[in-house]
Amino acid sequence: MYENGISVSRAAVMAGRVLATISTSTRLGVCSRLVVVLLSAAVGLAACSAGNDPNLPGSTAEATQPAAQHGDRVSRFGEYAGYTESRFTQWVRSSQYVEMRDGVRLAVDIIRPAVNGVAVADALPVIYTMQRYGRSHLRPDREGVVTPVDTKSHIRELVKRGYVYVSVGIRGSGASFGSFDGVYGANEARDAFDIAEWIVGQPWSNGRLGIMGNSYRANAALMAASMPHPGLKAIFPSMMDFDNFLTARPGGVLLTGALDSWTTITAIVDGRIPPREDVPMPAIAPVDGDTEGQLMQAAQRDHSGNVDVLKASAQRLYRDDYNYDPELEEAENLLVTQVDAINRGGVAIYLWSGWRDIWPTPPFLWMANLQVPRKLAMGPWTHDPDERDAEQQLLAGEVERVRLQAIEMTRWFDYWLKEIDNGIMDEPPITYTVGDSQGNWTWRNAQQWPLTDTDIDTTPLFLADNGALANRAEKNAGNEAAADQFEVDLSATTGPQSRWIDATSFYPTAYPDLTGNGAKGLVYVTEPAPAPFEIIGHPLVTLNITASAADADIYVYLERISADGAAQYLTEGNLRASHRTLGRAPYNNLGLPWPTHARRDVEAAAPIDSTVAQLHFALMPIAERVGAGERLRLSITAADSDNFETGPAAAGTTITVLRAGNHLSSIALPIGPAQ
Repeated sequence: MYENGISVSRAAVMAGRVLATISTSTRLGVCSRLVVVLLSAAVGLAACSAGNDPNLPGSTAEATQPAAQHGDRVSRFGEYAGYTESRFTQWVRSSQYVEMRDGVRLAVDIIRPAVNGVAVADALPVIYTMQRYGRSHLRPDREGVVTPVDTKSHIRELVKRGYVYVSVGIRGSGASFGSFDGVYGANEARDAFDIAEWIVGQPWSNGRLGIMGNSYRANAALMAASMPHPGLKAIFPSMMDFDNFLTARPGGVLLTGALDSWTTITAIVDGRIPPREDVPMPAIAPVDGDTEGQLMQAAQRDHSGNVDVLKASAQRLYRDDYNYDPELEEAENLLVTQVDAINRGGVAIYLWSGWRDIWPTPPFLWMANLQVPRKLAMGPWTHDPDERDAEQQLLAGEVERVRLQAIEMTRWFDYWLKEIDNGIMDEPPITYTVGDSQGNWTWRNAQQWPLTDTDIDTTPLFLADNGALANRAEKNAGNEAAADQFEVDLSATTGPQSRWIDATSFYPTAYPDLTGNGAKGLVYVTEPAPAPFEIIGHPLVTLNITASAADADIYVYLERISADGAAQYLTEGNLRASHRTLGRAPYNNLGLPWPTHARRDVEAAAPIDSTVAQLHFALMPIAERVGAGERLRLSITAADSDNFETGPAAAGTTITVLRAGNHLSSIALPIGPAQ
């Protein structure tokens, strides 16, 4: 996704304490990183161990789903044996340019299984990735060209099991020619089709294709599914987007940190600006035969016209500044507009995501709006697939992520590309984790999302006197006096290693204790829980506010307070007050509030210094257990300085939160009994 220039230059001195919220390791603490996150999450260069130590903290139960088992064969979530074998221990790489329909040449790497150093002659199924950050790299610590097969065990496992892997640099990036017209441009979907057409004509291809990729590459896979080649049977996108407007402007507020960082990194990758010492990016490998780099230089001259995503996003203030027409335009397109086209294409989709990702809601939106064969796995993960502890060891959740992703990707592509009936489509469509305050998690299954009313009870908690978060509202008839005030403090922040920055930063997600952040706004706390319970779904916030300014940004955080007082970040949401008008989404929005973010509605919204404004919005979804004796804390601020643009309310602006009579303020939690 995107990355923050602040974190690039200051991350070394800002590494904070990773709180064990829905992280999957108890071995947490002060984190520093010698290997940059981008080299694994975006560029894919940090090597991952595929080990599976049953003594590691973390997963305590498997999803209770039936296994397809026949003799020595078993196939279920996280377990696969006897259907195909990991039979190749070698692979060979070659690279070349492939010409698209309009003459633009894309750099392509082909990695084929080999025996005794020679590629096998068999025609095999092919998995490919449309890469935004370079198809392969040159690293000072590694000899020769380094490809995703060398550094990613889940991709390597596919090659070992008899798949060809093809890594493609998208136009306008790395060693590929052409220019980048904007995220998910029409050319990207057409290029994915052209690459597929080229692949099926090669002697090493049997004509059956899949696409996989994380983050931007996941979104490119979904774009490819909107214009699928007949040979494309299945995709495996991980950490995917849904609506570009909300990616650039969550709650209507520009995500400056991440956008600035992503723009900087891609500018370096594309050769538009020189490398920087504070952004340790690896070099893009030239195509075979380009020993002097002349073709690379010519390609990068094409990149001078690439779109600056930060500038483009800053200029688009409203949802209607984006093109919501389903017909693809050459420039930026929104993934959400391609739902119908993807459904018509019929490509099978396995969505892989995490509760701590920058995009935890989109996988559920995709599941609700897609009609193609589909599955979703939602784990205790961040956007970055390489979270490590202070000793540079993969966290337990990352070890498990590596293991599970290799298994699930293999099962998925075996079923759709090799036509092996391993039962994966007979299983529940959704598999997800429920975490606790100790960093453990359990796997569950679901047939639908949100969970049914028989599983979940929506429970409102009201903002009350003395900073209480209570299950009974203050309903003094006609009394509107119950209210709390705070002054806008523009230094409020969740830090430079938040989930927002993790998408593209050089360090892992690390939330500080947010007690100090809450002191810059308002805080409401529940009584200790008398018995454990679970929150599974999307918390909904209703705030009635006024202010001494015409507009303001409101940030809401839900935290878990352990019995010893330690605070753990759970989730958050935000909304610019002038963007509060709700409408009906043009897609299945899971029953959640849908601010229109339309220009006409924003301009028509009454200023909050002359009216009581009701803000009704969803926080990002969670699946968390609250233990006996633990409490919940709701914090409200008016800024997140490390991650979002400065809002319309100046420092010192007074914001009043009403909480009585006809102006109750609350958070509604999807609660179920602890299992």
